[in-house]
Amino acid sequence: HERYRGYLMIREGDNFVRDLHDHSTPAYHAKAAKYQAMLDAVYMRSLLAPAFEAAEVTGFGPSVDPTTGELRPGLGVDFRITLDRRRVPGHISAVERAVQATLVQELISVAPVAFTHTVADVDTFTLTSG
Repeated sequence: HERYRGYLMIREGDNFVRDLHDHSTPAYHAKAAKYQAMLDAVYMRSLLAPAFEAAEVTGFGPSVDPTTGELRPGLGVDFRITLDRRRVPGHISAVERAVQATLVQELISVAPVAFTHTVADVDTFTLTSG
């Protein structure tokens, strides 16, 4: 199994609330389920679908302006993507790049599969192996 950790900043369509810091709150569970379902939909409809095992939201945070440090509207989403390396299609050689490109294509699409009511900041999107 191969895991990738990601971070996505939602600029429009969702905002951080204090209850999202606590993984035991109904607000956290509802928001995590929403974003997990969105990530599931993206990867299950991608070239990585045969290898896709799970998407998991691991946390939320406020949106912070990187230059001023001030809070602004938005929602930071930490997540994990798990793939079965043995099932990655043979024509995909750079798996990490494919995982990243799949989500970026969704975020910039004029007809997104799942991120239909949100606008994400593609420039701050990160994905790392591990």
